[in-house]
Amino acid sequence: MEGNSTYFRDSGKLASYIPTVVSFELFDPRHNLHSVPFIYTWDLGNGEVRKGPESFVECNYTFPGNYTFQLSIETNTPQHSRMTGLYSVDLTVLDAIKSVELQGPSIYNVDQSSSLSFHVGGSPPVWLCWRVLSECQSPSPTSCNLVRLYGNTFNLNYTFRSVGTYCFDLNMADMNYLSFTEIELHAKDASLTLQDNSPASKTN
Repeated sequence: MEGNSTYFRDSGKLASYIPTVVSFELFDPRHNLHSVPFIYTWDLGNGEVRKGPESFVECNYTFPGNYTFQLSIETNTPQHSRMTGLYSVDLTVLDAIKSVELQGPSIYNVDQSSSLSFHVGGSPPVWLCWRVLSECQSPSPTSCNLVRLYGNTFNLNYTFRSVGTYCFDLNMADMNYLSFTEIELHAKDASLTLQDNSPASKTN
């Protein structure tokens, strides 16, 4: 990963609206082919075709769905014709994580099991890490409750043991691209008043 780009390798899944770099890697340990003029024709499967001498292409899928990504390699040197050919891979483009919203009441009592429900705007499955920060203190880097979310709803039963201010912190990431979403939830005076950090949600 470099900047906001995702480097696709073997997963076959991408997130929509995420800049992606797809590259063709030629195994040439003796560097015998570094001067061979290859022409690459990239068919993204969405009606867009790119052609040129570069062994990589930058793309951005805006709509979720299934696509067939094809690469045709050509050269004008007959002795290297065995290196040419047509390569393809099937892609599944998913919705990126765009938002996290609390569903349900915003006031809870201490010493009672409280049911919290969050809706995740994006395509599952995703990894979710949650933690409750007493007095909104900075979390420890290793302090995390990690769960695998296979749907769009995350349900949690939690008991607040004392009166005070709490921050509820959630981080989410898909296994196939590096994108995180955070939301902070605040509580005051023995009740949980929920408020986003951004004011809606924040994506890094």
